[in-house]
Amino acid sequence: MDGVLADLTMAAHFGYLLYMVVGGFVAWRWSMTIVAHFMAVAWGGLAVIFSWDCPLTVLENVLRRRAGEPDLGDQGFIATYLTGQVYPEEYLGLVRFGAGVIVTLSWVGYVVMVLSRRRARLARLRLGGSPAPVGRERDRARWGARPHRPRQPGPATPPLPRRHTRTYRRPGSLATDSRRGPAQALDARFAVASAAPRGRPPGRAQVVLPDDDAKRA
Repeated sequence: MDGVLADLTMAAHFGYLLYMVVGGFVAWRWSMTIVAHFMAVAWGGLAVIFSWDCPLTVLENVLRRRAGEPDLGDQGFIATYLTGQVYPEEYLGLVRFGAGVIVTLSWVGYVVMVLSRRRARLARLRLGGSPAPVGRERDRARWGARPHRPRQPGPATPPLPRRHTRTYRRPGSLATDSRRGPAQALDARFAVASAAPRGRPPGRAQVVLPDDDAKRA
């Protein structure tokens, strides 16, 4: 487990170095990340000037020792994984200079982009127009806002009609009205059907409406 954590720490260290070089171009799209990139570059420059140990390097060394693997030693992360592996050792100064140039160009481009946007907004305000959209408003103007579709109410459900059940009311039968449950009414109908005399049409039988027991069908 410690070896896996050490490998993850190494990957995070590589990600930090990559962001330190190209993070300024990321700020062209997400301007708020320029603060994080400035802090990353500041820490990297101070660590190189004063030969400070990176916390990720210290953590990786601890995990390597706990896993029984050789640590980075006194050389450091860059000297172990990059110098002599990716580029020759005599090109170390040139690589640092190239990284500094890339960072400077990204920051200059960021400043130019911010100033141009500010000038465009001021020009639109002087002409009496609305300021140029920024952030989400700029994305909506560029790609189009998603149309707002109001939620349509569904069709109204009509009320269920009141069902009037007609039941036979004979002596000894299980006659019920509509206020009873459907199972009891069904049992009552079966009982009435079995108790009805044969040969007599059911239409001539005496029925009672549940709403008015005094009314005869």
